[in-house]
Amino acid sequence: MTARPTQPVKISWDKDPGATAGYDLIRNGAKVSTAAAKAISTMATLATGDLFEVVGKPSGLRQQVTVSWYSVDVQPVPPPPPPAKQMFGFSTGYPQGSGFAAGVTADAYAAQASSLGATLLRFDEPTPSSGANGRLAACQTHKQHVLMIVPYLADATMYASRCVALVNAYGPKVWAFELGNELNKGVISPEQYVVWHRYAWQHIKAAMPSAIVTTQGLSGYGSIGDADSKGINPVTYMQRCFAADPKFGECFDYLSIHPYPPFDIANATVAQLMDMSKPYNALGQLSAMYALLDQHAPGKQVIVSEIGAPTANVTPAVQAGYVTAAIQWLHTQPRIAAVTWFTLMDSQTDGTFGIVGKPAEQAYRQAVA
Repeated sequence: MTARPTQPVKISWDKDPGATAGYDLIRNGAKVSTAAAKAISTMATLATGDLFEVVGKPSGLRQQVTVSWYSVDVQPVPPPPPPAKQMFGFSTGYPQGSGFAAGVTADAYAAQASSLGATLLRFDEPTPSSGANGRLAACQTHKQHVLMIVPYLADATMYASRCVALVNAYGPKVWAFELGNELNKGVISPEQYVVWHRYAWQHIKAAMPSAIVTTQGLSGYGSIGDADSKGINPVTYMQRCFAADPKFGECFDYLSIHPYPPFDIANATVAQLMDMSKPYNALGQLSAMYALLDQHAPGKQVIVSEIGAPTANVTPAVQAGYVTAAIQWLHTQPRIAAVTWFTLMDSQTDGTFGIVGKPAEQAYRQAVA
């Protein structure tokens, strides 16, 4: 068997009536996982000579298995042209019912965002639903593009199916699909992520070749080089992605990132939030990310899909000052195609990151004009 690190595999076997408690999957004599059904998908890199077996529980029946590659042919598609003008908008948490936030209809939310100059809204959409139709209709009414997050599923095949279902349901109405959110915070290693992402990307492009696909929304995490069980710095994470799959740059149209300021500094000032001389300042790390993209994904642009500061941590005046300073700086960055501020209004899911009803509301309106 030839190693294929960029392809998940399907491992299947005959049903064992005595395996009432499932199966143990054995690889080269060592147990690697368990399964309830008679098939399993895995992102393990296989090597020539690997021997897989399953053992029924409690029957003890041992079987050799069939290993097959999942494969989807994808015709190369030129990357999309960058937006004619840098887009600004808002990112929200999990949509509630048919709206965007509890007690706020989709139309009211989109109208409020539009009044502040927003031309892009970003939100989660786990499955095709009537609620999504309402959100998309509201965005269309208020002339806003949609950045749709497809929430993470660990099983690569199930996730790809979810992506295809959303593409088939909403593809022409969605500007871009973002594959996962902040998975670099201990959810999946870079080495596994490139396999998982590539597989979903293949299926999306097979279903709709013109679909725009972004990376996960990479969370800020410490300084470049920082990595532990809780997270990996986004630049470091992408360095490892490209090391694992040198052609990973072909699998996304935009890189998505969340360069939040260090708002946990006590009594933080705007100057402290914007101090890019500090190694932990996520905006300051973007130059390193640009250089990495130049090397491995030439021409690819960046979406800042979350950025903001909550008034639980900073004063309303500092939040407003940060809105002005950050957006002014983002305007100077030609590599940044779009920005979705987190977020429009306070809510139970989004906390105090909202700007409506605070000095930051007018600051945002003026900054994006």
